[in-house]
This record gives sequence, C-alpha cells and structure tokens, in this order.
Amino acid sequence: MMEQCNLIDLGATGSTYTWTRKERGILKVAKRLDRALGDCAWRTTFPEAYLENLTRNYSDHRPIFLRGVGFVPAKCVRPFRFQAAWLTYKDFPEVVYKAWDKGEHIVPASL
Repeated sequence: MMEQCNLIDLGATGSTYTWTRKERGILKVAKRLDRALGDCAWRTTFPEAYLENLTRNYSDHRPIFLRGVGFVPAKCVRPFRFQAAWLTYKDFPEVVYKAWDKGEHIVPASL
C-alpha cells in the first residue's frame, strides 16, 4: 500500500521497536508497528523532520513523536473578530468612519 501511494517511511530514532508483547514478564515478541509516512514532496518541504520513538510507560506501544526541526508554521490570515469592548472607547466611531472613508469599504482591512 505504501508503494501504491508513493509513501516513504520517515525512519525513527530511539528504540528499534514500538510494540512489545510479554508473557510472564519475558519478552516474547517485539515489532515496529507504529511509524510515520510521507511522500517525496513532504520530505523535501521538511528535510530536517524526524520521528522519535519515546519511552513507553503503561501501554505495550511506545508513543511516537514527529519533530520538525527548524519548522516555523506560516502565519495564516486570521478572520476579523469584532470585540464588543471596542464600543466603550470614546474614539471608536471616529476610527470606523476614517477607515470607511478610505474608499475601500473593507473596514477590517482599513483599521
């Protein structure tokens, strides 16, 4: 399925195995079941990212943590939110009128 979807295993640091099964306190089976996948475009976009297999405490699975070294998410444009408290400022109507008079009639952008 990974091949058909053009996905690659991102590899991991830490323990080789992410799942273990013990019987009577003796390790019987250990496998790498949990992993992270990405395509070539993702790997090119995040070349420093890596997966870390963390220490397990209560589960038979180790938690995995995808680290994005040096990754800074792009700031997205936040939608305009009106704050009712703005109405309590004496200069509020004047600020809105000036923004409206700029001719764009997009008050949030003009403010």
